[in-house]
Amino acid sequence: MPTAVLETLPIPAGQAGRVWRYRTVPGRVDRPHRHLELELNLVLSGTARYEVDGAAIDLVPGDGLLLWPRHGHVLREQTRDFSMWIVVVGPALLERICTSPATAALRDPVGPERPLHWRTDVSQVGLLDALLTTLTAPLDEALHAAALGHVLLAACSTAAGRPGPVPRSCAHDARRLLDDGASDWTVPRLARAVGTSPGTLARAFRQAYGRTLVQYRHEVQVARMRAAYGDGHRATLQEAAARAGFGSYSQFHRVFTRLHGCSPREYARQVAVSRP
Repeated sequence: MPTAVLETLPIPAGQAGRVWRYRTVPGRVDRPHRHLELELNLVLSGTARYEVDGAAIDLVPGDGLLLWPRHGHVLREQTRDFSMWIVVVGPALLERICTSPATAALRDPVGPERPLHWRTDVSQVGLLDALLTTLTAPLDEALHAAALGHVLLAACSTAAGRPGPVPRSCAHDARRLLDDGASDWTVPRLARAVGTSPGTLARAFRQAYGRTLVQYRHEVQVARMRAAYGDGHRATLQEAAARAGFGSYSQFHRVFTRLHGCSPREYARQVAVSRP
């Protein structure tokens, strides 16, 4: 990701921060940026992907995200219906309201290495949406600061004790490894390669692609087998299955039949009939 530009946000004079609802703007291209304020995002609809210091974070409705001043970020791959609340809070207000050990990290001028990302319950999203809507109305400075601080702490409280959504960027990395050609990837090996646990990777992959890692690996292997087999002149079924990484012909037969609804030999007959 290109170097993030330090931006000065248009916060109204005398106010401790700013709240607005962001919606997708067709054709708009943003640049990586960061700022001196703490930023809270609450996703309401659609999906998008954040790039934060080069790492991908997928966003879906109900996701909450906290970005500290150190985090260079840019929004990518937004669907047309994507919308989220953006709340930015200046250091002065953070010093006043973040006085407990549980909230001390919010006033850190640098922040943690990674942003905080979590999933909010639907009922809480509705409540926060209503609270944030009130902050878009004209308020005097003291009331605006009090309401802004309340909303920030209320939103952050929904993250307490939550593991949050699994990091689906690891699923995309695992898929790239499977697509790149190696045929001997196991789930534990893939998890080590992308820097996560097997359980987390398995959940992330199913969330991202709607099927298990093993199912996807089998789909990739069958596609490679068909490419190796071609019109039947380049390799036998057994040779093509071995090149695709199947450990045995019986395993290949079982997987191929399940995916294609016919046996490999029936497939070979169909290929032979279709040859010119």
